[in-house]
Amino acid sequence: MFVEDTGLFMSDFAITARIAGNDVAGILGQGYVESGFVESSAPVFTCRSPEIDGVVHGNTVTTDGAVYKIRGIKPDGMGMTTLILELQ
Repeated sequence: MFVEDTGLFMSDFAITARIAGNDVAGILGQGYVESGFVESSAPVFTCRSPEIDGVVHGNTVTTDGAVYKIRGIKPDGMGMTTLILELQ
């Protein structure tokens, strides 16, 4: 099985967010989301899966003074997870 080393990507583009009491490096952006027949975009935070082990819906993500609530958790099966966020 091929496992990509995301270290270089993260070191070049990542910011640090506080998630459930831990500092986590990841990429904050806008992502595609859908709910039923509604398509939209929402803030997302993509990071390494092992760094957010135990994180659940409703936990908060804080970065640059903004606080988000986790509304979705989407692991990609290759070691990365995208958190779907809602600005509080």
